[in-house]
Amino acid sequence: MNDVPVECNLAFVIICLRELVNSKCWMNPFPKLGAADWKQIGALDYHDDLTPLGVHLARLPLDPQIGKMILIAGLFRCADPITSTAAGISFKSPFYTPLGFEQTVDRVKPELSDGIRSDHLLTHKALRGFREARESGRLSEYCYRKFLSNSILTQLENMKKQFTDHLRVARVRSVTEINDFTLTPKNSFTESADVTAESLNVNFNNLPLLRAIIASGIESTSYFLT
Repeated sequence: MNDVPVECNLAFVIICLRELVNSKCWMNPFPKLGAADWKQIGALDYHDDLTPLGVHLARLPLDPQIGKMILIAGLFRCADPITSTAAGISFKSPFYTPLGFEQTVDRVKPELSDGIRSDHLLTHKALRGFREARESGRLSEYCYRKFLSNSILTQLENMKKQFTDHLRVARVRSVTEINDFTLTPKNSFTESADVTAESLNVNFNNLPLLRAIIASGIESTSYFLT
């Protein structure tokens, strides 16, 4: 069997190993592979120790970039659009393009985006319309007219719920609490299980903020294993 390079993201593994180092459960030196990338996303400091963000990322069962986006969205109260974006990045676009309808689909997307020139936020617009169409009983018509996959939209909605659950489990920690793993955290990133709750989306329409959060989560940290 030929050895074929496999692309995978080692960020979650390496950050978890670093947490073991900090908690003195792992005595070997921290792997240096890609440390600059973990520093770039703010998971490690210049001494290769976990930052407060890195501690949270190590405890989330998510790609670190996606986890970072979701945590920041919880802090800045824009959970709905950012979890939609994170789901789209993690899975796939809900749009499909039938043969011969390429130009039609290209016209539909700008109409759905409400003038926002962002493929990532377009996924959020599609999901918001999906929820509204489902509540009004027009789901089949909506998906047909907008060239959207019902099954993919449903999967993205489920992922958004999972992301919100992760936010509820994650806790805001002070530096002192992070250095002492025996302390019990007190403050949650979110008090609601509903990702569309008003309290979680005070800044849902702040485009510069949304773009900054998305940009923080789309840097590549992929490596090739042979």
